[in-house]
Amino acid sequence: MLSDPIGQSRYCFTALASYIADTLEAMMLATVGGKTSPVTMAMYKHFRDGFQHEPRMKSTTLAQLAIVHSHANPLDLKAFFHEVQKFRLNRVAEPFFQDWILAEPSHFFTPESLHHLHKEFFDHNAQWLICAVGESEINFQFSVLQPTTGYPHFSGGISKLKQVTSRYAAPARIITALRELMQFHYLAQSPHLDDDNLKCISGTLQEFHANKDAIIDTGARWGKGNRPITHWHIPKLELMQSIVPSICTSGVTRQWSADVTEHADITEIKDPFELATSLLDCEQCAEEPEDVDPGIDDNIDMHDISPEPQQPGHIRPIMNYFAIARALWCRDEGSVPVPLHSFSIGCTAFHLGYDLSIRNITINEVAMKFGLPDLRTAIADFLQHEVTHGHQHIHAIGGPRRAGPTAALPFDKVQVWFKIRLQETDFHDPHTIQPAQTLNIAPPSGPWTLGCYDTVIVETTF
Repeated sequence: MLSDPIGQSRYCFTALASYIADTLEAMMLATVGGKTSPVTMAMYKHFRDGFQHEPRMKSTTLAQLAIVHSHANPLDLKAFFHEVQKFRLNRVAEPFFQDWILAEPSHFFTPESLHHLHKEFFDHNAQWLICAVGESEINFQFSVLQPTTGYPHFSGGISKLKQVTSRYAAPARIITALRELMQFHYLAQSPHLDDDNLKCISGTLQEFHANKDAIIDTGARWGKGNRPITHWHIPKLELMQSIVPSICTSGVTRQWSADVTEHADITEIKDPFELATSLLDCEQCAEEPEDVDPGIDDNIDMHDISPEPQQPGHIRPIMNYFAIARALWCRDEGSVPVPLHSFSIGCTAFHLGYDLSIRNITINEVAMKFGLPDLRTAIADFLQHEVTHGHQHIHAIGGPRRAGPTAALPFDKVQVWFKIRLQETDFHDPHTIQPAQTLNIAPPSGPWTLGCYDTVIVETTF
């Protein structure tokens, strides 16, 4: 009970903005039977359609249930089930939302990235591609990808299909269909969308539907028992038609995430259990020092640097290297050692570890070790641009060198790190700081005759 502006008590109810559920849970809660959409009036024969069907409204469901109740008693399960099947409903006699004002199944069952996009991609899109190019080929392509720190590496591939085809290149229309579907998945998860973005999302989905028949025509859709499937009875495919309308009524899909609840079994059960078990197994537990990045300068009070709030999908708080760089830059000259190990420019922060990989080496030796014949000239050009244009100048990467191969430098020896951490702001929201990524390099040795380097894309214009 709450008081209104004139002092009268009113019953107040929370609006149902979103009910985050996977496809099976949504069908059960929407009181629909199997192979039926929980948000539209579509059934399995309509899942292949390239347009959105009539939204499933509460009034429609309640009207159908009223007809069922007039013909069968809910306590007579056999008769009741026979009647609800005529409307493709399940055995729920009274939906939980029947008295909930403004609660519409087509609105509150919002798309959720984990189940409706990521799981759909692996269960269907990835399997179509595996069938199209062959299990051995797709596994080989994944195995030769360079490992990246912080990301899983599938050295054994991703395929577990028993059916192996002999193709090594997917037909063009299959590639087009899968590319458009991947673009749809990517755009649909954007945190900021306007009308033009929504038109682009709808366009990519229409392009997929225009080319999807090639997947079945080439035999790339297989089911259990290695039998070909010649239909599109995929509920998640039909749910994609409701993503743009849902964004228009309930906001971007990124805010409706099941990551926290899906991860709760680890954070609330598995991790505490393992911790308790390890403490019981340890007869003596020594106090360990606090886990602090050794590359952070001792002159900085880390209590003054607040980590970024924990974001959905990230287990730990995000270290803010931008704040560390600002704190170092604002210190009085001579109060912190140089060169600074944390610094930032534009939307990118750089952080070097405390331990060096090579403490003292000449520039010529670095050029030979890493196969960089123009290293001296590149450094000379960089320093000349700093003198000419100032420290805020954005340097171009590549292009002709102005300095000669014997250009004089104010130093002859350098220090080398084989690892650096880069942190960026979110592409769509520059106020949101992303987790830092670790980049590694290794000089030529053993099987890596040209060395091993992580790749980055650098933008030199703002």
